[in-house]
Amino acid sequence: MPVDDDKNGTYIFSSKDLCLIKEIPEIMEMELDSLKIEGRLKTEYYLATVINAYRTAIDDYFENPENVKKVEQLLEVLELDESFEEAGGRLQGKTFVITGSLNHFDNRDACKAEILRLGGKTAGSVSSRTSYLINNDINSNSSKNKKAKELNVPIITEEQFLEMIK
Repeated sequence: MPVDDDKNGTYIFSSKDLCLIKEIPEIMEMELDSLKIEGRLKTEYYLATVINAYRTAIDDYFENPENVKKVEQLLEVLELDESFEEAGGRLQGKTFVITGSLNHFDNRDACKAEILRLGGKTAGSVSSRTSYLINNDINSNSSKNKKAKELNVPIITEEQFLEMIK
């Protein structure tokens, strides 16, 4: 099972994102010009790794179609635990908007990646579907703060967010 480590932890790639690798022969017989990998809620690194796995499987297939049988044999032995996906993360069902400067995360993308890793979603603007606005300047007169107050969306600091995800 593909695994990635970084300073924020260890990530197991979703078996759902890799489940079609064993179908490469059938996909190749369709003579498709392209494949689309859905990745709106994934990091760029995660997507690049999944795309690379498919690219390698396709290249191996064209090099020697027997290679696919090796992948199938490995998949039969490999136990894919999807319980972590079904349970969702602690931020499941919550949508966050991030604005202003951050102190604990290197940048907004790092904060977004953590939200996504924990099952939450991110958005670029505050709406009635926003669960929290993360802003270290709670008293800011920014348009996002004004909109959050207008819609009764809680405005939390980065520190409060970190407490929430402990």
